[in-house]
Amino acid sequence: MKKSLYIYLLFFAFLICKSNQASTIEVKTVEELHKALSKAKAGQIIGIAPGIYDFSLYQRASKFYGTADGTKSSPITLTALDPNNPPLLIGPTLNDNYVLHITGDYWIIEHLKIAYAQKGIVLDNSNYSIIRNVEVYSTGSEAIAIRDGSSYCLIQKCYIHNTGLVTQGYGEGIYIGSSESTTGYDYKCDYNVVDGCIFKDIAAEHIDIKEYTTGQEIFGCTFYGDGISGQNYAGSFIDIAGNNCNVHDNVGFRNKNKNVVAAFEVHNIVQGWGNGHQFVNNVLYMDRPYGEINTNRRMYVVDGWDLKFSVKNNKVDYG
Repeated sequence: MKKSLYIYLLFFAFLICKSNQASTIEVKTVEELHKALSKAKAGQIIGIAPGIYDFSLYQRASKFYGTADGTKSSPITLTALDPNNPPLLIGPTLNDNYVLHITGDYWIIEHLKIAYAQKGIVLDNSNYSIIRNVEVYSTGSEAIAIRDGSSYCLIQKCYIHNTGLVTQGYGEGIYIGSSESTTGYDYKCDYNVVDGCIFKDIAAEHIDIKEYTTGQEIFGCTFYGDGISGQNYAGSFIDIAGNNCNVHDNVGFRNKNKNVVAAFEVHNIVQGWGNGHQFVNNVLYMDRPYGEINTNRRMYVVDGWDLKFSVKNNKVDYG
């Protein structure tokens, strides 16, 4: 069985097993939200009323924090009471902390807006969790981080924009894993899926997949390259240093940003890593003619030297 199919069967089983009898906790204030998150149990639904939830107004915590584990049949759901009027969860400054930090397994985070902190949503040691139909924006650095051993997670139909407002070189849209230069994290963040997300005004790479990670799948996404800053080597929609990623059926627009030098980049940061990827059926509007800057170099679909990967059936418009 293909890995991507296996992952989606897992998610499908996860979703259909949600009980209609799950208890719902309705929250209308920052204090009620903190309390509900701290006491969350498998099977509970935390429904947030419309409004702005600024965690700086609650002095007992520096972020919205969920630590409990859900289960495959009884996930913990954090959602809007009115999906047509999603609540906005914010932090006090673009320089510090995260808006939402989840360290438990089997969470569903949906129909929310997340903004105004150093990072928007961080999953640490969180497996089989889902972030879907969430807007994450106006962050000092990256918007969403899947980190510290978080595997088999799904980020689906999210709108991610305006990142890196403080540190452009670290303003990724989605960051999977951790750099080998950091310590204290479990580097293995494997078989995560990014499905149908839109990225706009992202200062660094739209998706950054780090070394020691395996089997990410990225598909159905739309990348707008206008905001890529070129800082800290940011020069592509997706940057991959792990192994065996499947990048397919995405659409990318360079939008005449000279900082974008390739649609996708692959790197060998650590020996034995950076190989086995597939780039298939992507549509890329790179709008740079052959030899615009260097007559010996064109705008690559994938820039990755001395590494093993396949590039098939992509459509590229060089303007």
